Amino acid sequence: MSHVIMLGIDPGLQGAVVGLTADRQLWRYADQPTLKETKSRRGLDIGATWQEVESWGQAARADGLRLAAILEQGSPRPREGVRSAYSTGRAVTLWEVILTALQIRYQLVRPNVWTRQALKGIRAEGKDRAILRAEREIPELPCRGPRGGKLTGRADAACMALYGLEVWG
Repeated sequence: MSHVIMLGIDPGLQGAVVGLTADRQLWRYADQPTLKETKSRRGLDIGATWQEVESWGQAARADGLRLAAILEQGSPRPREGVRSAYSTGRAVTLWEVILTALQIRYQLVRPNVWTRQALKGIRAEGKDRAILRAEREIPELPCRGPRGGKLTGRADAACMALYGLEVWG
């Protein structure tokens, strides 16, 4: 596992991808690229996502490393609309296609599975748990915006990468 970069992928519109080395050092990170679909709606920028992950694969190979990924498997949640459930499923599928086409080994993991292990013992509520662990273990990863806003996609992706290292490592 020492020659693997573990990617944690939060596939949502506010999501991110975080790559960690086997010794839990931040390798790279990127927020999910989006584009404007209509006046008020944003969607995934599939081309930009492909280019980002492809460049990561090239950089890893140049360093004698390979990529593996934990991809969060979206599922409908209570009080979530049909459009939101569709968007989540579409995002996961697009990530699966990209990872498969780029020959990156991945595992789909339900949110309750990775959070149970990766956030065990973290004393906070909701998304703050992931932010606390990410800030504690990967301090160079910005999990708050310039005005203090929480970047939960990055924190979740970082915790999924940590989970992947714990499970596959």
